Amino acid sequence: MLNPKVFIVTDSAADLIPSERMSNEIRVVPLTIFFDEQTYLDGETIQATGFYQQWKKSDIDPTTSPPSPDQFYHVYREILDKHPDSRILSIHLSENLSNTLRSAKLAKSMFSKNDRIQLYNSKSASFGFGRLVLKAAAMAKSGSTIEEIVKSLDRVREKQRFFLLVDSLDHLHRGGRIGSASVVIGSIFNMKPILTVDDDGKIAQFDKGNGRKGAIKKLIQSLLNTFGTRKITLTIMHAEGLEFAELIDELCCAKLTIDHVSYRLVSPAIATHVGIGAVAILARCEDDFK
Repeated sequence: MLNPKVFIVTDSAADLIPSERMSNEIRVVPLTIFFDEQTYLDGETIQATGFYQQWKKSDIDPTTSPPSPDQFYHVYREILDKHPDSRILSIHLSENLSNTLRSAKLAKSMFSKNDRIQLYNSKSASFGFGRLVLKAAAMAKSGSTIEEIVKSLDRVREKQRFFLLVDSLDHLHRGGRIGSASVVIGSIFNMKPILTVDDDGKIAQFDKGNGRKGAIKKLIQSLLNTFGTRKITLTIMHAEGLEFAELIDELCCAKLTIDHVSYRLVSPAIATHVGIGAVAILARCEDDFK
């Protein structure tokens, strides 16, 4: 007997590109962006390139809001009505960084029989959990059960490494993602904090370096300690910080055994909280997932 078909749902903070969404049949529920007295749906009524251009011209910073429970309900309802025997795995931005997962939980509670919907707290952000979504979608296509997929996602999450480098901590502080003490530390002596998402899915300081190059050197040493000389894949996410991303690429390739490097522009939902110029790095060794 075949396993019930598993449908994957996520939110726009996963930073998936349109072709990834379509080819993997991933349903994406958008966060809301409030900007210049206008309301936008992330990735639907505003795209990243236009968002950055608008922000550079504006004196007002954008803000975000998680999807409403109704948005999730309608997506879940459509899937279950069309595919009565299916199951849903809904994978989202860390619940310690956003109320997105809370909205998904409320939507799930609207169903009298909600055991066909399973929620997954990625405890990560941007493509740090977008990578989990793609893994889940690939396994769903191959006929894996939800239980098998979740077990695999836990393993991927444990093995991959996610770091964030920002020019200013102000955006993270304003959004309540870090405390005041971290902002003060980051502003002293041009020290650049290296941030990560900890085991609880919170933004935490991992280390710090003297300027951009100092921070990158500390980051590289951490990756060497984790992966050694094994081949690794790097995904470099940036908020219109291509020059910074290319510097990271250059220095990493000089010191690490790099199998592949890819770039992606982060969504408005993520950029709003890290600021223009921020760069994040996702590192993983593909041998860990075979």
